[in-house]
Amino acid sequence: MLKGFLFLLIGLFSSSCMAEFKTRALLIASSEAVLSSQISGKIIETRAELGQRFKKNATLIRFDCKVQEATLDKVNAELQAARITFKSHQKLRELGSISHLEFALADAEVKKAQAELDAISAKIKMCTIRAPFSGRVVERKVNAHESVSQGDELLDVIDDSQLLVTLFAPSTWLKWLEKDLEFTVTVSETGQKYKAKVDRIGSRVHPVSQTIAVRGVLIDAKDQLIAGMSGQAVFNKSSDTKTLDE
Repeated sequence: MLKGFLFLLIGLFSSSCMAEFKTRALLIASSEAVLSSQISGKIIETRAELGQRFKKNATLIRFDCKVQEATLDKVNAELQAARITFKSHQKLRELGSISHLEFALADAEVKKAQAELDAISAKIKMCTIRAPFSGRVVERKVNAHESVSQGDELLDVIDDSQLLVTLFAPSTWLKWLEKDLEFTVTVSETGQKYKAKVDRIGSRVHPVSQTIAVRGVLIDAKDQLIAGMSGQAVFNKSSDTKTLDE
């Protein structure tokens, strides 16, 4: 009986030393981007719908680039002609039939045509907006048959293959806060708890709020979770400090 009483006292003492440290948390995507138009032109096709998933390098939007493609054919023909002229001048140069200036000008024409070909080829690549990573569409800001200007925003996309947890912790937590420390996140939208661990700790304490930015990684993320959901992060630590709750 005495032995059981001692175990009870030890259990009570241990539980009294455990404290919950709480703060608000937000789920964010590992990567996000606003894709903008690099050229002015008319959109002929969109393959990006709200919430749609896509693979890296998948075509999301295509522009009408018939003019650029025609220019490419023209410049390519000019390059071929310049190369033929250069080869002819090269043989004449070996025979001493033309001057060094004429040979140099022929060489310059080849380089000029090649530069123009590279420039138009690069522009044609801009006619297709490809996914920078695998993810999903947050918002499509344009439609097919619309004309846009260079720099106009087209799509908001995110990579949510790995959801992150961002939070602001009181600077006093730095006494025990460390990388790979596990905690739980109760998500308001689902009412469920999920395991997470600290991935990164900020390098500066905010002078007014006396908080520091912390980023965590969800260990057991579920398909039901999406970026933008919020909740409460809870750290269980052995401490005499009173529970911090927001």
